[in-house]
Amino acid sequence: MLSRFVSHIQRKELFKKDGHFLVAVSGGIDSIVLCDLLLKTGYKFSVAHCNFKLRGNDSDVDEQFVKDYCSKNTIAFYRRSFDTSAYAEEKKLSIQMAARELRYSFFNELMNEHSFTYLLTAHHLNDTIETFMINLVRGSGIAGLKGISEKRGNIVRPLLAFTKEEILNYAKENSIDFRTDKSNLEDTYLRNDIRLNIIPKLKELNPSFEKTISKELGLFQQYNTIITDHFAKEKEKAISKTNSGIIIRIEKIKESKTPELFLFEILKEYNFHPDVITDIYESLDGIPGKLFYSERFELVKDRTELVVNKCTDRLIEPSVIEKETQEILSPIHLKIKPSHKFIKEDSKAIAYIDHSKLKYPLTIRGWQNGDKFKPLGMTGFKKLSDLFVDLKLNAFEKNKVTILENGDKEIIWVVNHRLDDRYKISENTNSILRIELIE
Repeated sequence: MLSRFVSHIQRKELFKKDGHFLVAVSGGIDSIVLCDLLLKTGYKFSVAHCNFKLRGNDSDVDEQFVKDYCSKNTIAFYRRSFDTSAYAEEKKLSIQMAARELRYSFFNELMNEHSFTYLLTAHHLNDTIETFMINLVRGSGIAGLKGISEKRGNIVRPLLAFTKEEILNYAKENSIDFRTDKSNLEDTYLRNDIRLNIIPKLKELNPSFEKTISKELGLFQQYNTIITDHFAKEKEKAISKTNSGIIIRIEKIKESKTPELFLFEILKEYNFHPDVITDIYESLDGIPGKLFYSERFELVKDRTELVVNKCTDRLIEPSVIEKETQEILSPIHLKIKPSHKFIKEDSKAIAYIDHSKLKYPLTIRGWQNGDKFKPLGMTGFKKLSDLFVDLKLNAFEKNKVTILENGDKEIIWVVNHRLDDRYKISENTNSILRIELIE
């Protein structure tokens, strides 16, 4: 295995001997074997270990094991502990996704701080087969069926050409000590179920199952490259970036010879499930306003566009404004001050209000169904929902709308959009309040 490891790195040009690498090490057999191979071939590397505090004392014993291993072999050792469960709850993530975010954030921090050439992980052929099967079960398109990439950016996985059996044999032949994560022996997780129950059955049908799938994964990777290259220029014409996502022009999707596949290629990086992407595609000629969700993003079908933004908390907590208040920072940033005269300013973010008509405390809140006001220059009432239609606001923009409300529950200002006519400055006004939205 040692000679194959060296020739594989050279043949695939994964990295050069003069690099300085950071290796992600859990203490399990895969990462310890990777370290042993690197040591015996003379590569210079450091070790990063994450203690996710998920397995009680076992987590701490793993950390100490890796620390001792590094000390014995004179390897620089970096570690960090995480309250993974609390992070998962705060971010509304699964434990697995939370751990992934935490470890890669730590690894990236080390990579930048110490200028490592590459991050090496110990994923092997069985890992990529398991990933392939998980994606096949859940649905992911060709991008997911290509498995784990051997080299992506500054991350390299030099053991992807080797099976778990080969790694086990190498550890046995070289008397390598390692830690065993007992949770890997339980089939409660999908990946473990595939590893422990499904793949052994497939190997009974095809003893060369791993070799066969490895070839298929290589083909899928090539297919994915062709598709990605094909749609690269089309994406530039179809989407525009925003601060929190993208806007997709529906007409450009329809112009494609393979519109649903094109839409899939655009949305795959935002983690929309293929079934959801199919629903989005089928809604293109439907009425505007329909919402779709992935784990971290939400999409609204507008009249001529699909708008993708990061998921946000739609609940806007009200904030009270007293007579002496000069500034509030939440839920929006407002600066409030008396003014001696009305100055016409070409900005919807500024409102001049007849101070004598205000009844404190005022309230800043999110808009609600049924809200109505008298838009400046009109004599009758208008529902805010109708105003939003006139302004052509999409669902995301509507969710962000805030209301300045008088003490008697009348709407004074639809912030950043329209003043209520009842609170405008007139020739009888003798006290003016200037309020500015700071964006």
